[in-house]
Amino acid sequence: MGSTACPRGGRGPGAPRTRALRTPALRTPALRTPALRTPALRTPALRTPVAAGSGTEDSGRVRQNAPVEDLKSPEISTKPLIRPAEPGDVDVLHRFVVELAEVEEFPGEVTARPQDLAEALFGPRPVAEAVVAMVEGEPAGFALFYPTYSTIVGRPGIHLDDLYVRPEHRGGGLGRALLGHLARLAAERGCGRLEWWVLRTNDPALRFYRRLRARALDEIEVMRLDGEVLHDLAAATRPH
Repeated sequence: MGSTACPRGGRGPGAPRTRALRTPALRTPALRTPALRTPALRTPALRTPVAAGSGTEDSGRVRQNAPVEDLKSPEISTKPLIRPAEPGDVDVLHRFVVELAEVEEFPGEVTARPQDLAEALFGPRPVAEAVVAMVEGEPAGFALFYPTYSTIVGRPGIHLDDLYVRPEHRGGGLGRALLGHLARLAAERGCGRLEWWVLRTNDPALRFYRRLRARALDEIEVMRLDGEVLHDLAAATRPH
């Protein structure tokens, strides 16, 4: 039977007491959507590529690496041969030095001559070394470096002066291979450091070296005496 609703304020006479129906509230369980967990991408540490070869910091001149695009990729389409420079490489090395200075818009002209390089690398008292990167039998780049010593760590070191890769060979990791070759050479010689100088305007190179975990030396300044200033000091302090 249907029931008559009571007017607000009371029940009708004789109306039976009707209990209000209590409809339980429907409880809809909350949908719990599990949070999507995206695994963090782990970038593997850069590994120095194995390179074939016998071996194994003006405001700079590093001039070693205007062509930093080359250092970005660890993949080398054609496996390079990295070998010690020979006397017959002097003209090629000098051309690379000039090309590097032009690419970087290095302040000042290159005054070094091929014979200066020959004397430094192959003279009676060599003061530097160089390696040449060969691709398909042709010189594609080079690195020139010389030994140093630190009284702090009590061990020798290597200072990289120039690192260069020709434009047509950039982008394949050849510069990185050259740097890796020197790192292995330093380790084999018991060196405590491999150091180089970088032009402050060479942002791509700076970014790349930081990715290799190279540390910028904010605690030191590079000082230099050259030209007339160098000779003036020498003359002023000459014993009488």
